[in-house]
Order: sequence, then structure tokens, then C-alpha cells
Amino acid sequence: SARRVLRLGGDELPLVDAMSAVLGHAYAAILEQSGGPPAQVVLTHPVTWGGARKALLRKAAERAGIRSVLHLVSEPEAAVRHVLAHVPGELPVPVALLDIGASTSDLVVLTWSADGRLVPLFQDGTQAGGDDFDAGVLDHVASRLSERGLRSFAKLREEQPYEAWTVARQTKHELSKLPESSFSVEYEDLPDVPIRRERFEEATEDVVEECTAALENAIDTLRGSNPVRSVVLSGGSSSVPAVCGEAERLARNPGARFFLVGELEKGAESA
Repeated sequence: SARRVLRLGGDELPLVDAMSAVLGHAYAAILEQSGGPPAQVVLTHPVTWGGARKALLRKAAERAGIRSVLHLVSEPEAAVRHVLAHVPGELPVPVALLDIGASTSDLVVLTWSADGRLVPLFQDGTQAGGDDFDAGVLDHVASRLSERGLRSFAKLREEQPYEAWTVARQTKHELSKLPESSFSVEYEDLPDVPIRRERFEEATEDVVEECTAALENAIDTLRGSNPVRSVVLSGGSSSVPAVCGEAERLARNPGARFFLVGELEKGAESA
């Protein structure tokens, strides 16, 4: 926001302080595990972040006591560099990596330059991600409840929002593996609400389109000059079957190979 604050209940915390607290906790764990400060630290950010937000991230790192050489890299670029470093020769370039995070979907297309450097050809992102799929679960639950159950559900979301969103997230992950799941919380007289995968997909069809919009745009933009040859899907909600299906469908358009980042990492470990 313009004021750069994080609202926690009725309180407001400067965003830089909240970011600093998270970074400080992670950095302390690194120091404890490694026995000393690392020479370099890489922090990732959404691909659409501009200079002001990156400057805020640097300021938070300084407040957290990070004195190592600091590099800021977009989330999808960090992911594709990791994949290329650990799976050499597997991915034809240009490679497009779509990273679906909690609140954003970020994409970068990289290729090798003549002097052996990875250079970006395209980058874009949308304000859609895993939280929107979780919201789809909650909206579907609300549509299935009686008036009495709806009152209990509204009360749950107001008094225990973390519990409601956590169960929605768990339900989403179960629906990624199973044809049916249920939203189940022991709260007043709130009943279990069964959800079939096809109903979940109907409720989140627009979210799938928004999450994959940057990939479609990249493929169309680069079609004539540098057609995408590999598409890699990563992030917490990359396992949602509808997302995988749409990304794979888009990859087939230019004849690109399609990969899930988890499958690439497993293949590298067993090699």
C-alpha cells in the first residue's frame, strides 16, 4: 500500500519492520546451521516489483542484520537458474518458468547469450495465486450451506480466519490428488461440506486463466523471434490439475516440452 503498513487485527505494523522480522528469523537459522555469515545472500521477489519495493526489501535486509553481499532476483528467475544448474542438458532454451506463489503468478523466459550468460527475453506476472484457489474453496463451501450453517461459517471466518484458510488450503491440496475431499472443521454446528474436483475446477476456472495468462502472452510474443522450447511449472499451487493441464496445453502450441519442477528435481537426485 502507499503507507507501506501491515494490518494485524486492529494494529498497524510498518511493512519494513514485518519484512525485517521474517528475514532476521531466517538469517539467524542460516547462521546457526552454517556457523557463520554466508558470503552472499539471494533474496527473491515477484517479477513485477519495481525499484521502490526492491529498495524496501534491501532496507528490511539491512535492519535484519544481513551484512553479506546481497542479490535481488525475481522468483521465477531464481527457480529457473536453480533448475538449469541441477539438471544440465535437460531443458532446451528458451525456457519459460511459471512460478505460482501464494498471491502472484510470475513468469520469466531465459536463454543463453553468445558469451554464456543467462539473459531474460520476457518477464511478466499477475496478481493471482494459491490464495485465490483457497478463496474458491471457501466460496464453494458458502454456496453449499443452509442459512444456519452459513451463519456459523461466517462466524468461523471472522473469529478464526487462520483456521478457515488453513483448512481451505488443505482441501485444495487434497483435491489435487483425489477426486473428492471435504471442508471439515469442528466449529459449532458447521457440517462437513464435500467438494468434488470438477466443482472446485468450475469455481476456480477464472483463477487458472489468470495464473497462466503471462505464459500465454510470452508464447505469443516470442513465437516469431525466439519461440519457447521448454515450459517449467513451479510453486505451491503448481500441483493443481487444472493449472498443470492449462500450462501443458499452452506449451504444446509452440511444440515446447513441459515439466513440473518437482519432477525435474527428483530426476536429478536419482541420476
